[in-house]
This record gives sequence, structure tokens and C-alpha cells, in this order.
Amino acid sequence: MNIIKLLSSSTLILLSSLASGQGMHPAMGHPMDLPVEVAGNFMELRSNHFHSGIDLKTNGRTGLPVKA
Repeated sequence: MNIIKLLSSSTLILLSSLASGQGMHPAMGHPMDLPVEVAGNFMELRSNHFHSGIDLKTNGRTGLPVKA
């Protein structure tokens, strides 16, 4: 009986997470007008801490506009 409840609830959770969708909202886009290349991930281990953001590559250029 407990195994049936476990399987039922697991299936329900799986199906609801798949149905929620992971697509981007049409009004949202990339933060820069460059191809997105990640240079540093969120929670990446640094020398004495975890990185608390993401870093995007800019092909060595500075001063590029970033959309918020």
C-alpha cells in the first residue's frame, strides 16, 4: 500500500515538473547582444568562497551595454 502511494506521488511530481515548462518568456532575452558563453558558474568553488553569480564572456571587450 505504501509503495503505491510513493509511486503515485513520485509520478505526480514528475509530471507536474515536466508540464511547468522551461522556455523563456517572449519578452525576455539574453542580457547582451553577444552569443552567450559562460565564464563562471553560480556556486562555483573559488579559492576561499563560492561564486555568488554568473560571469559571461565578452570577447575581451569592456563597456558593453547589459540589459537588466
